Amino acid sequence: MSFQQRGINVPPLTTINKYLIGVIVSVFLVYSILRLSSNLYISQYLGLSGGLFFSGHIYQLLTYPFMATGLFEVLFDCLIVWFIGSELEQLWGSYRYLKFLIISFLGGGIIFLGINSLLPAWAILTGPGGISYALLLAYSILFPTRTLFLLFFPIKAKWFCLILIAMQFYMGIFTPAGAGAWGHLASMMSGFLYMLYLSRDSLRLP
Repeated sequence: MSFQQRGINVPPLTTINKYLIGVIVSVFLVYSILRLSSNLYISQYLGLSGGLFFSGHIYQLLTYPFMATGLFEVLFDCLIVWFIGSELEQLWGSYRYLKFLIISFLGGGIIFLGINSLLPAWAILTGPGGISYALLLAYSILFPTRTLFLLFFPIKAKWFCLILIAMQFYMGIFTPAGAGAWGHLASMMSGFLYMLYLSRDSLRLP
């Protein structure tokens, strides 16, 4: 049964998201090959770590969202980029959409570094989770009552987004490796602030 027959809207894969998914998948394949063949983990160089970042590896702020380390992570985040991101790119246009992505993961990375500096050890932030979560937040704000089929059962976009936020807060507070969760939340907050900036004219009092 096709997606259309089941009532699921499958948007075309737009230009920016096509390149974004291509980079994420390519980096993951290189990471997997090097890990198996030479036991080399490029995630420690391409991920965002305060220890290396403040030692001069500032490029990590740009590379960390493309450094996925798990197959499920790649599948989940790339599906979000395709299904949610493509619709947002069509709605906003490529320039504004790309700006949203950059502000989200740059803001998330910077806030992550600030939070992680307060912890006893440096953690490494990797993966496109910050991007996909920011996209889900934007989608739930614009289309709160839309039904998503990203789980095994249909759920409204606003509830799905709230569940993800709650999960990230739980992981950030109660799990040992929860520093990455704060990076995802920070990316969502950065994306939200950018959306708030875009709507500033409509928020002005007469």
